[in-house]
Amino acid sequence: MTSFSEHSLKRFEAYQSEVDQAWQYLQSIQNLDGVDVFLKNPLQTKEELYQVYLEYLWLLERLHHPQEKAFYKCHFLPINGYFEAFIDLSEARFSLFQAEYLPINIEEMDWQAIWLAKNRKELEQILSTDFDFKRHYSQRRNEVLNLDFEKLAQDFLQNLAAGTLAETITLSNLQVDEKPLKLKTGFTSLSIYPVTGMAHVFLPEVEHQLQMEAYWCERLEDLYLFEIFEEDLLPLLTNLNALSYTNRFFGTHSAKAYQGVWHSKEFGSVSFSYKDERMRFRSLNTVQKTLIKERFSELVEF
Repeated sequence: MTSFSEHSLKRFEAYQSEVDQAWQYLQSIQNLDGVDVFLKNPLQTKEELYQVYLEYLWLLERLHHPQEKAFYKCHFLPINGYFEAFIDLSEARFSLFQAEYLPINIEEMDWQAIWLAKNRKELEQILSTDFDFKRHYSQRRNEVLNLDFEKLAQDFLQNLAAGTLAETITLSNLQVDEKPLKLKTGFTSLSIYPVTGMAHVFLPEVEHQLQMEAYWCERLEDLYLFEIFEEDLLPLLTNLNALSYTNRFFGTHSAKAYQGVWHSKEFGSVSFSYKDERMRFRSLNTVQKTLIKERFSELVEF
C-alpha cells in the first residue's frame, strides 16, 4: 500500500473541494457518446478518484526529468487512472485536457496539453445536448499536431546530405544510466560497453569515408508520423557526422543496431558494429587499436 507524505496529503486537502466539483462533472463526461477516445479507463467512484489523485501527488514528488517537472502540476487531476486525461483544478481554468509527449520541432519532443475544454464555459458546452465529442476531440488534436511532417522529413534528409554537424558528444551522453564505460580487448578487436548508439565517436577525427552496411532503429519508420525507410537513409550516411546526426535525431537511447566500415587514408579500414549497448571494432592492427584506446582515454579514466 502506498504511503503518502504529509506534503502530498496537505496538497490533497487544499484541492479537495475542487476534486468534489470535478467528480460531478466527470460523471457527466463519462456518459458522453464517443468519450472512450479520451477516457480509456473511467473511474467508478469518488473514492477511486481520491486515490488516483493521491497517487499522482505522490508521483509528482518523485519526478526528476526537467520536462516532466515543468509540465505536471499539483492542480492537475487525473481522471482516467493512467495519468493521461486531466481536469485542471485551478480557479482560472477548471478545464479538460489530454497530456501527450509530442514533437515540437525537427529534433525535439515535449509534453503538451491538448485542450478539449479551455475553461469552464467550454466544459459546459461539451456537456450540452447532441455535442459531437469525437469530432471535437479530433479537431483539437489536429490543432496541436498541425506540423508539416513532409517538410520535417525533407529537412532531415537534406541535413544528412549536407553533412550537418552533430551536437558535441560527451561522456554523459555516451553512458547508459551513468554506468562506467568498460573496454574489452581481443587480439584484433576492441569492445566498448555499455554505451548508447553514439559510440562510434571513438573512431579518430581524421579524413575518412564511411560505408554503411546496415542501419536499424525501432523508431525508423514511424518517427513523428512520417515514414523514413532504411533504403533512403543508407546512401546519405557517408561520414561520421551524418551517422552522429542520425543517431541523435532518432534518440541515443532508442533500440538500434548498425554496422559499417570506416575507411581512413592514414590508418586504413576499421569494421565496426553497434548493438545491445556494445560497440565492437574488428580486424584491427596495432596502430588502429592504439588510436581507439587513446580516443577512449580522452573521455574516461581507466
